[in-house]
Amino acid sequence: MDVDLSAGFKGRRIPLRAFEEENAMVGPRLKDHIVICGWSEATRLIVEQLHSEDVAQVQHIVIIDDKVEQCPINDPYVYFVHGDPTEDEALERACVSEASTAIILADWSLPNPGLRDSKTALVTLAIESMNREVYTCAELMKAESKRHLERAGVDEPICVADISQRMLVMAALNHGLSRLFDDILTFNRGSEIYCTPVPKALIGSEFRRLVALLNDEMDLIVMAVRRGNDVFTNPRGTFVLEDGDNLFLLAESYPHGIEDFGPGQTSEAAQE
Repeated sequence: MDVDLSAGFKGRRIPLRAFEEENAMVGPRLKDHIVICGWSEATRLIVEQLHSEDVAQVQHIVIIDDKVEQCPINDPYVYFVHGDPTEDEALERACVSEASTAIILADWSLPNPGLRDSKTALVTLAIESMNREVYTCAELMKAESKRHLERAGVDEPICVADISQRMLVMAALNHGLSRLFDDILTFNRGSEIYCTPVPKALIGSEFRRLVALLNDEMDLIVMAVRRGNDVFTNPRGTFVLEDGDNLFLLAESYPHGIEDFGPGQTSEAAQE
């Protein structure tokens, strides 16, 4: 069944039946949702992780695919559009113009990696033409395609083969490293990586002060600072934090209230 998702419930989680009833009466629109282009078993795993209990804010998800006829996953907060993600009609029904994030998966029905990356570029261009603000993450087959996808507007092109090769090398040199990454990249198991704003009270502070305070008072490990499109992994202690910086943290769950955290607060106080 095709579901026309001219739809949205910002800040609310609404089961599919309630969605259909409300849409029929009011016609609201989805907003700040995630669009996933392409269906495979990898899509199922992505949805499970995005809807994990450890995710800070669970979002509605729309899957677009032209090879399956109906929603292949039983999740009341996942909607399905049967159609080609390179075509405007399918993207409009998925409310791409209001989406916050788009995940573009490689089309494995195509016979070679180059064609898959070309299809990914076409999907990206179609999405960007409707929503220049959407944050796009795309699966690549060939590392040399990365610059082309960036020109097409992909915010984060991810070449799985390239990452796998680097992981094999690092695991050979640092035994057990793959198990570490498996743990921190999987929700509901140990600690995960979260991206958060720098606490307002610590803007202008040195990185080493931030590291000590967040570890001592909130049990957080600061791994890196993101400034615009640049990432500074474990920068020098004298590195000064600026307004607009974001932190990559290792934590057991999302540290709610961290933006208002100040020295002398406990973890519980920061979350109030």
